[in-house]
Amino acid sequence: IEGRLSDMIKRQRQSILEILAQVEVNIDYPEYDDVEDATTEVLLGKSNEIKTEINKLLDTGTQGKIMREGLSTVIVGKPNVGKSSMLNNLIQDNKAIVTEVPGTTRDTLEEYVNVRGVPLRLVDTAGIRDTEDIVERIGVERSRKALGEADLILFVLNYNERLTDEDRKLYEVIKNEDAIVIVNKMDLDKHLDLDEVKD
Repeated sequence: IEGRLSDMIKRQRQSILEILAQVEVNIDYPEYDDVEDATTEVLLGKSNEIKTEINKLLDTGTQGKIMREGLSTVIVGKPNVGKSSMLNNLIQDNKAIVTEVPGTTRDTLEEYVNVRGVPLRLVDTAGIRDTEDIVERIGVERSRKALGEADLILFVLNYNERLTDEDRKLYEVIKNEDAIVIVNKMDLDKHLDLDEVKD
């Protein structure tokens, strides 16, 4: 595969060099600008063909990266919202420590799962909040970094709590990203205003 990709890139590079050479000839020798394979229309057509091929290569590269490394899927939410429980549930294992104490997760934890043929690299994060705890603060910074590199964000909210300022601040960080809102703890009494979440 790498050999084919390398050959395709070399061919596109050679085509670009040929177009550049023809443009230089047209500039240096304007009297030859009516040569059939060097007209502006022909050169623009060739350039567009190259652009199309390069875009196909880029798309293939993105898909290949996802297949090799997994779609980076970051689970975010305030502390103790159930991010680690969700990770454990998705991977069907107890890899993440789960307690009632907010701030238990202090580092990112990565696990892989395959969903309908699409590999996901799930990243459990420390709850994003302001904290005086130096270790937790490092975890929060790593969470922010993971968010910046995410292909997909799972934003977790609690069914049994109203939206908080922490939820709203986090929403502001992710609102322009590819994100799915997950409402957690549906077995508890409802306090979350789902209409507010939709808005």
